[in-house]
Amino acid sequence: MGQLFARETLDMSNLIRFLKKSVGKKLTAVLFATSCLFSLLKLSNMILPFFAEKFIDGVQRGLFESTYLFVAASLYVVSFVLQSIVSFIYGREQIKAKNVLQLHIMNSILHQNPFYIKSKGEGFFSNLLDHSIDTIMNVIAPYNIYTMFLIVQNVIIVVIMYCKSISAGILCTGLFLLHFLAYIMNSRLFSTVLADFIERTNSSMAVTYDFIRGNKSLVASENAISFANDTMKSILEKVRTIEFRLQFFFDLIFSTLNNVLQPCVHLILIACLGKSVISQGMTYGTFVLVLTFYAMFQSGLNSFQGIADMLFRAKGAVESLESFVSDDAKRELKRVDRSEKDFFFSVQNASLSAGGRAILKDSSFVLENGFHYALVGFSGMGKSSFASLLLGLRSSDSETICFMNEKNNVNRVWTFENIAWLGQEPDIFNLSLEDNVFLGDCHEQAEYERFVTMLGLEKISTRLLGNGGSDISGGERQLVELARFLHQIQAKDFYFIDEPFVSLDSVTKSKVLGIVRKAVKGKTGICITHDDVVFENLCDSVIVYDSFGHVSLSDKKEGKPIQWYLK
Repeated sequence: MGQLFARETLDMSNLIRFLKKSVGKKLTAVLFATSCLFSLLKLSNMILPFFAEKFIDGVQRGLFESTYLFVAASLYVVSFVLQSIVSFIYGREQIKAKNVLQLHIMNSILHQNPFYIKSKGEGFFSNLLDHSIDTIMNVIAPYNIYTMFLIVQNVIIVVIMYCKSISAGILCTGLFLLHFLAYIMNSRLFSTVLADFIERTNSSMAVTYDFIRGNKSLVASENAISFANDTMKSILEKVRTIEFRLQFFFDLIFSTLNNVLQPCVHLILIACLGKSVISQGMTYGTFVLVLTFYAMFQSGLNSFQGIADMLFRAKGAVESLESFVSDDAKRELKRVDRSEKDFFFSVQNASLSAGGRAILKDSSFVLENGFHYALVGFSGMGKSSFASLLLGLRSSDSETICFMNEKNNVNRVWTFENIAWLGQEPDIFNLSLEDNVFLGDCHEQAEYERFVTMLGLEKISTRLLGNGGSDISGGERQLVELARFLHQIQAKDFYFIDEPFVSLDSVTKSKVLGIVRKAVKGKTGICITHDDVVFENLCDSVIVYDSFGHVSLSDKKEGKPIQWYLK
């Protein structure tokens, strides 16, 4: 029992440690201190029944001493005012803490591997940012800390009971120990299924989001809607079953104690106290005092259930956040070492497999600086996965891939810090055109105006572009991405282009290719393409990726189309 109690204490300390790491020691200390001060002020109300005892004993002797009532009322008012002030201070600091915590989590998300983020689904992050944060912050809220302080209050009440009535002290001690035992038992039950509940819930949210996002595909397929419903139903049934077990077993023991045992003890206590009053072993004032404290004692007993529920839900929230936010393998990437530029990429004995298929087989090669490489291969053979491997978005099954020099393992640094990116799926944010292009970079207004004129973006230059560029056309999205690329390539020596011209008409594509060719002059980069026009305009060396996962380098032959290299 002692080990279990120590473990739950450790859970609380883990939560405090997480908050210190996330929102800072000072803010955490302020929140915790104000909540504890609030709880102490609430506990000070335990003094009031003693004044009531003195007043009633005086009445029993024929004296009406209103001073006791006046002092009690004054203390209560002062306590209430101080509690309100402390609550206000806590609320103000809690807003700061929630903002800091949410920004901390958002910053961690922004540093995550995009493949990892996509695998989680939007629902995971919604839950992470809303439910988990509220659950954690609620634990140290004044009224919830006071719930924990009620355990201290009950210990004090048991001591008072022994001083006023031995029988009342014994009954309260028994009830206290039974509720504590129930708390330990429920904690253990809760722990056994909590992790599974979290995992199933996250899976449910991610799959549901995927189906909602892909509803166009589902509607277009005859059996897809039924398939989606059956899949979600299966996952949700498992989630709700676990949730039912959590709640049922959690409530069962406490409800038995509260609904069966406590009323019986209550009647026994009244009988014992009544007998003491009749035999003049106890005054009426003491009788009222003991019953008042017993009512307070019952509230403290009920707090065991609230504490167990609160702590273990908070434990689940912390585990969800910590396993994500503190995942060093995915988040703690170093800045690129730029001291030497020995090559573009160096690949040594790299392999990659996915879904039981080899995407790359024990390959070694070096991409030298100063070339405009075309990455060519048959569709569906894994070119994008290979490109993700070079960029560090996927991890190879063996050996090393380095960027720029041997110090920069692509799985340990952010290659994108030094690579201008131009992809076929533009990242457009619901911001102005200018903010979408520069993303916070310092820039001259003349540069922005030049991009707008050059790319013909005047129509969308004065409005928000919508989430994912939903308020602009596909071609406009590509042009916004291109403007961003043109800004970034000015300060970077490397680039990566992944078929960004597919949604452009032939006239616009010809114009854009001329702009891009001029922008990447003197740089080093890779262009993934199936388009002979793009290949002819942008590339001077070829990376051939075949259907067996082999990579070879080839010089560009004048006048030869892409198909010639794939024979």
